[in-house]
Amino acid sequence: MDRLPVELWIEILRLACIVDGGNTAGRLSLVSRSIRDVVRPFRYHSVALKTADQVLAFADLVNSMGPLDIQHLFISIDKDRLWTLRMSRGHVVYSELSANFRTILKAAEPTLRTLFVRNSGVSILNLYALHFPHLKDLCVGNTTLFPSTEQNMDRFPSLQRLQYGRDFHDMVTTIEKIARMAPRLTHLR
Repeated sequence: MDRLPVELWIEILRLACIVDGGNTAGRLSLVSRSIRDVVRPFRYHSVALKTADQVLAFADLVNSMGPLDIQHLFISIDKDRLWTLRMSRGHVVYSELSANFRTILKAAEPTLRTLFVRNSGVSILNLYALHFPHLKDLCVGNTTLFPSTEQNMDRFPSLQRLQYGRDFHDMVTTIEKIARMAPRLTHLR
């Protein structure tokens, strides 16, 4: 590390940490204290949560650490695994997940740029209740995007690309609502 300027090392480590859901940052932080200190701001830059247990653990982490600079969030919980959990632990799983998703999204709200929610049985995610000022890419399935009233429709002021996996019952009304919620939208799928 003595031969390269610190600024260059910081940029190299930042780029290494932002692309893989947090694995690289976690491993790099084990190398040494100085590397851990350099990686710390990027540790949660990109987060991938693939199980209900990871969602619960990450929500606990968010509660204990305070604000994190989460820029890219990927949530994909296997429906079969979620069903198994529901059968073993009862309906409490959905309410736990709902509360923990809300905790994570609330922590990510000010900095999030990419949100991808897939196969999670997460109709419990009511994204309209949050404001994402920097979100540019959003891919969601069976999720409620729209509030029941016309208030607070400016939830996604920077959103450019939306992939929305829900049927549009009234296409014109839906597109009008999307246009109000995401005035900079360029791609709708």
